[in-house]
Amino acid sequence: MEAQQKQPKVRRFLWRSFKNSLVIFFKETGLHGLKFVGDAALTIWERCFFLIAFVAAFILTCQLISNIYAKWNSTPVIIGISPHATSILKVPFPAVTICNMNQVQRSKVQHYKVKQNCLSSPSNLNLSVGVGFVPVAWNPETGYPKDLPKLFYPTTAVGTGITMGFTVVLDAQLNEYYCSSTNGPGFKLLFHNAISTPNLKEDGIMLGIGYETNFRLEFSISESHPNIRSIKRIDRQCVFNKEKVLLYHKDYTQKSCEDECRAKFLYNLCGCIPHKYPHIYKYARVCAVKDIFCERRAELENYKSEADKCRKLCLPSCFHLTYVADAFYIPLAKHDFRIANAKVAQLNKSYLLENVAVMNLYYRESAYYGTMKNVYFGLTEFLSNIGGVMGLFMGFSVISLAEVFYFLMLKPISELLLWQRGRQQLRNDPQPGKQQATPKKNKNEEIWYSSELYPKGIARKSTLANKH
Repeated sequence: MEAQQKQPKVRRFLWRSFKNSLVIFFKETGLHGLKFVGDAALTIWERCFFLIAFVAAFILTCQLISNIYAKWNSTPVIIGISPHATSILKVPFPAVTICNMNQVQRSKVQHYKVKQNCLSSPSNLNLSVGVGFVPVAWNPETGYPKDLPKLFYPTTAVGTGITMGFTVVLDAQLNEYYCSSTNGPGFKLLFHNAISTPNLKEDGIMLGIGYETNFRLEFSISESHPNIRSIKRIDRQCVFNKEKVLLYHKDYTQKSCEDECRAKFLYNLCGCIPHKYPHIYKYARVCAVKDIFCERRAELENYKSEADKCRKLCLPSCFHLTYVADAFYIPLAKHDFRIANAKVAQLNKSYLLENVAVMNLYYRESAYYGTMKNVYFGLTEFLSNIGGVMGLFMGFSVISLAEVFYFLMLKPISELLLWQRGRQQLRNDPQPGKQQATPKKNKNEEIWYSSELYPKGIARKSTLANKH
């Protein structure tokens, strides 16, 4: 019964304290317009005018903040030009993969009867490394290790120009041609990242017989600022090296991820994995000639299968290195005169024109600028824009939050706790026969809570007794 009678008193006290704190807040706050709303000297119409103006400014501020948040959420990163150039001595010279267009040597199959058309058959990729070269770990994100051996691979370029580049003389052996992967003789070549697997069938560049082809090389490196790690992967649209673990490849690239997706699909459909895809399962067999039709069928169904869903999860790498080259060519010598390349000079001119191709690959410049992916609209810019809008329309600052918390929450609650403690102390320590003089209340006095805060019998400082 006593508790039921006490609750209305507590609510009334808390409500009166809140109203008084609200009046003080209107008088002391730095928010635009609220001082006039709480000014009792103004008419009700004037106070309503400033209240409407404040509400309109608040609504407009909320709309602008909503636009700022939408921009922050939809455009988290920006891609710009890197502020520093990358030297050719800091990145590997591109891996060069070359394949003859001839799929089968005539001398090997002339005693066999081939029933089916010329199809792309498995071929071995040979990697020739000089004696004494030591493999080192490299990827576009971390680069080379600090301590490098004298001879290592993937190695860097030694300089610019054709004399500091890579030259290769290729013999097509036209008399051994039996089945070409294209409509004529020649070679396919591809310049690619050292940690990526080439796909010459789809991406290879033609290299004609009887010509010397020069490729002036450039590289493009894409980098990302460490700050974008805090952004969700789907928002920044790139993957750092260790964020996604692949089944076969040690380092993440978008192409490696897509190749593993295709390998999974082909294994589920055909029961084997083609030689050109990573061997993601230890005991999976390599597809043979009998599986070629299943592979072709899988390629047609690939975009309508589960593999397509898998590839959508293969985002680009946050650090990526690609190579591009400008090509120009000249015909090889037809007449008998001295030429620069000793290997080419030893060959018969007619054989040279019908079977040989020469390729030169070199850098044109010693350093190149790449791209940098950085935070476009970070937390600092977000708070700055919001603070500018709220300060312009409402005069809001961080201290305004402290004012709202103190006057509308902390002050009424603290006064309620002190009032309850005073009542409890009065019940526990009554002083009969001794009455505390109660000052006479002034009807115009606004500080009403001073007498309510300390009940009778509790000593308090009074400013009213010192008046007059």
